[in-house]
Amino acid sequence: GHHARGGDIAHAVVGRLSFDSETVDAAFEESLDPGTGHQDAPDLCLGTCITFASATSGPHGTAPLCLHFAWQGGCLLLSAREDSVLSKGIEMPQDSDPDPYSLLADGRACQKPLTLDVMCLSHALILNYRGVVLHKNSAWQVANSGIFAATKGKQAARKALTSGVLCVVCVRDVMPDHSTGLAKTLHLDKPRR
Repeated sequence: GHHARGGDIAHAVVGRLSFDSETVDAAFEESLDPGTGHQDAPDLCLGTCITFASATSGPHGTAPLCLHFAWQGGCLLLSAREDSVLSKGIEMPQDSDPDPYSLLADGRACQKPLTLDVMCLSHALILNYRGVVLHKNSAWQVANSGIFAATKGKQAARKALTSGVLCVVCVRDVMPDHSTGLAKTLHLDKPRR
């Protein structure tokens, strides 16, 4: 499957994903200005970074890939970085659904995008995103192919997100094949006999 579609890398890791307790409400709703009822700039809630030791290859060999996670206005934001930029230094997106083959802000063509799957394992919430297309070393990108639900209520989900939830993350260097449904790399949606 993966190599037949032109992919070179496919890595999966198990990690603990947690978010800042002061701003975790950004995962649940948009912030409104109480005086006017107008939407104010929603808080950005930064999460932990999950690192793949040698997930990408380039002209100088393999480089570690850091996946950064954040919430804003109820949307999961992601950034895949090979540079040393910290989560707080990543730029905000200009477009919520960028073209996977677009140009970077300075006019350079984007390199081959990555595809990400992330699934958190918690009784307090469902966080399952599949086939999220990411550009390396770019602004935050909205994860728009998945689901987040607080299955035991917002308070339980807040506690889980701030104390950390176990998750499985897979990154591939091919575009998702949407002709057969969501990415099946993690095989968590197939029944076992």
